[in-house]
Amino acid sequence: MVPLDESAIARVLAWDVGEHRALSLRHALIHRSPGLWGDHPRTPRSVLLVREVEAPEGWHVFGAGVAEPAVAWLAKRGRKFSLLAPESWEGAIRKRSSLVIRGVVETWIRADEGPRLSLASPILTRRLTPDDASAFARSAPDWALRGWGDFNRLIAEGAAVGVSTLSGQFASVAWIYEADHDRDSIAVSTDTRFRRLGLGRAAASALIDDVEAVRGKAALWTVDATNVPSKALARSLGFSPRSRESVLRWYS
Repeated sequence: MVPLDESAIARVLAWDVGEHRALSLRHALIHRSPGLWGDHPRTPRSVLLVREVEAPEGWHVFGAGVAEPAVAWLAKRGRKFSLLAPESWEGAIRKRSSLVIRGVVETWIRADEGPRLSLASPILTRRLTPDDASAFARSAPDWALRGWGDFNRLIAEGAAVGVSTLSGQFASVAWIYEADHDRDSIAVSTDTRFRRLGLGRAAASALIDDVEAVRGKAALWTVDATNVPSKALARSLGFSPRSRESVLRWYS
């Protein structure tokens, strides 16, 4: 596998792949994120986005196209992976690993026609600026910037909203985790001391309003199928399930 050149990036952007996987790949391609690989620099049949994070579930990998070149390359890494890829890739993976655990990630969307649920909230929120980098780092989880790489890119090309405490920190933050030309994926994190007060919903509501009214995009919500609280929050914000994709966790 080799890095992709500009002609390959344009080619892969035209591919039709799964909902969540597509957004992650498109975000990386559009914003030229590191970790993009293909089996050919200009005309790839197989493409990977590899986020080399030290997480319990292993490196996060998003795959598209033909399985064999990508899976063979991953198998040589000697790592633990959490892979979102076409279901047809599973056979190639099982040839190389005796332990493959299947999970499911869901993509939720807000209705694009008919009356929308009002997201108005009496809780005061504010849009984050570059000066909020330290406060965001203390409030958000360690995976918050995996899509953007750093806070400045998030603020420059995406957006984030927070509910401030009296100390100037954030009780809750909502931010655009990934984005392409038409869609923004929303993430929310609330300090455990301030949960069940509606702060996460307030931050998410303000960000969704910005995504739809200012950025002119569709808001997406991606969630592990077993995360009941996150799905309840999504439903309260007017989201409903759109698609389900398999996540394969395995050791190479």
